[in-house]
Amino acid sequence: MLEPLLYPKTIAVVGASKKPGKVGHEILANLIKGGFTGKIIPVNPTADQVLDLPCYKSPVDCGESIDLSLIVVPNRAVVEAVKSSIKAGAGAIVVITAGFKEIGEEGAALEREVAEICVSHGVRLLGPNCLGLINTENRMNASFGGDIPMAGGVSVISQSGALCTAILDTAAGLNLGLAKLFSIGNKADVSEVDLLRVLGRDEQTKVIVGYLEDITSGDDFIKAATEASTIKPVIILKSGTTVAGLKAASSHTGVLAGADTAYGAAFMRSGVIRAENYEDLFDFATAFAIQPLPKGDRVLIITNAGGPGTMAADAVENAGMRVMSLDRNVATALKSKLPAAASVGNPIDVLGDADPDRYLAALEAAQEDDSVDAVIVILTPQAMTRPVETARAIVVGCQKGDKTVLASFMGGRGVLPGRDALAAAGLPQYYSPERAVAALKAMHDYAAWKRRPPRIVARFRVNTRRVERIITRCLRANRRQLG
Repeated sequence: MLEPLLYPKTIAVVGASKKPGKVGHEILANLIKGGFTGKIIPVNPTADQVLDLPCYKSPVDCGESIDLSLIVVPNRAVVEAVKSSIKAGAGAIVVITAGFKEIGEEGAALEREVAEICVSHGVRLLGPNCLGLINTENRMNASFGGDIPMAGGVSVISQSGALCTAILDTAAGLNLGLAKLFSIGNKADVSEVDLLRVLGRDEQTKVIVGYLEDITSGDDFIKAATEASTIKPVIILKSGTTVAGLKAASSHTGVLAGADTAYGAAFMRSGVIRAENYEDLFDFATAFAIQPLPKGDRVLIITNAGGPGTMAADAVENAGMRVMSLDRNVATALKSKLPAAASVGNPIDVLGDADPDRYLAALEAAQEDDSVDAVIVILTPQAMTRPVETARAIVVGCQKGDKTVLASFMGGRGVLPGRDALAAAGLPQYYSPERAVAALKAMHDYAAWKRRPPRIVARFRVNTRRVERIITRCLRANRRQLG
């Protein structure tokens, strides 16, 4: 359905610029730097060559069929650029240009015209007013969002182009690989529903992450999200949950978001994991992308400090999960490997002077114990702490079994090398125990949703004619809500 958008063999950049810093220049440069192996055709009526590639006055002048057209021209020139791209054979078009429905009715009319042209020719349209898209599978960086990210299992759908750039930078800092990224902008055609359907079936995508300001088709969204969530985690940050947020969303993409309670219910019904903020988005995505789902709600805490261990225990119980002690035999065996002052309860306190071997021994015990479903490992920087070596020991301990393991290296500069070592090894780590527990809770809830019994729809006898009369009367009075 979106083959020309995701896997084009020939891409035209309409509005390619010779000037660094211009969007048309950066998109062309990103395609080249990213290593896209297909053919790239710059289009600019005033240039013969851009970035050492022959340039054409129009897409039809290149003399061959194109699959994807990236349009970066002033909004008044977009209609003609779309028509010439379709004439050149484009099966998909990305309109990067802004100045459509987000600026008012005149822009909305122009957007409708562009969309109608594409629909009438069976061409898919991404945008307008977007950053573009990235597909690491074929090294296609068709965006102005910086370097192509490391390949991985997380795919992104975002209604905000600027947030896409932040996501790319954050993912790079976390050593988190991406599969695909879509900036959907004003959603004149391609929407989150289309992309949920595609990414749900995409073999490279293990986790779907989204930022949405509105959902235009509730029924279609629930169907697509349920289908995708059944296969893989779908994590969405929904903005526009306050009056101020609604106004900002409207001016940003030309829409008014629906009631937040309706979104919450829709997400719960369809298995979508809701991120309350930007931190949650990545905290959850990292955990889902790297760690197995917990088999239950029994959590063991390993720490080198009593206070943070207590904080984690509180967070676990407040999240509705259980703080479970080790099996007696396992605890006895672990006790023999730790100092006399260490505690093998829950939390397991390996003491402030803990070396990497103590962490490894505690993790090995957790992996052996069938009464433990997940482990939170906490480290605080003491004078004798060895963060990098401890991180490596934790990674080894993770490999000794199939339990869900999340780490929290608390502090700043002193634990930074340990955090980097965990990220390089692909282990989720968090700045506080509460954030680690929140990610674990999201994983537990999703696992429980996947284990849900088959949905049974009960039918009741109702007077449908009376209901229709009530609804019709309200609509005639321009009322959109029933008391």
